[in-house]
Amino acid sequence: MEKSVRRKFTCRHCGKFVYVDGFSHVHEGERLNISVFSQGAEIESYVCNECGKVSIFLGSKHYGSDGKETIAVKNRIIDKYIYPLTEAAKQIKYVPAKYMREYNEAAWVKEISPKSCALVCRRILEMILENECGCNQFNLSKKVEGYINSNSVPNLTEQAMRYIVGAGNAVAHDKKDQNDDLIRIKRKDCDKLLDALEEVFEHIFIQPKKVEQMQKNVQSVTPKK
Repeated sequence: MEKSVRRKFTCRHCGKFVYVDGFSHVHEGERLNISVFSQGAEIESYVCNECGKVSIFLGSKHYGSDGKETIAVKNRIIDKYIYPLTEAAKQIKYVPAKYMREYNEAAWVKEISPKSCALVCRRILEMILENECGCNQFNLSKKVEGYINSNSVPNLTEQAMRYIVGAGNAVAHDKKDQNDDLIRIKRKDCDKLLDALEEVFEHIFIQPKKVEQMQKNVQSVTPKK
């Protein structure tokens, strides 16, 4: 079964946000016995109207004994981006290339290993604190505390740093949460980690450059005494 569909998404080939028409190819699932239906699948394919390349999404479909689709099913796949697997490399103005390479590595690996994504994010934060901020304490937690105690750090940046440290340490050392359950990092948590890293980038790299540029702007309109 095939039908026309329309979807908004960020193309992983070119990084542009697009709103394009495509096709959905549906496999409804096959009857296993008189009362059970197997899992079906829905594959959507789109051609990006910016770069002309194909993107493919996968969704799962499940059916009850009455033959009708059942929505509330454990482990149901919804809108999984299956091609291309990795996102387009992101560039952030003023952030050094060596950190953006690491950032994009974390973004690429999140689909197949959220744990690896968390560890890469932790590594990036430690590199920045060591290389850019002169923090030489023994471990990352102490580096973060030392930096926060010695600098004027916005609350959002402080919490972002603590989140990256907490997530990285949790998966590296099998930490447990307040309910004594093992802390697990899932795919959706990786997006939050990347957002937290961007907050660190904003504080360490972007805002100082903006301040420097604004000072030059002010100087350019300041009359001679």
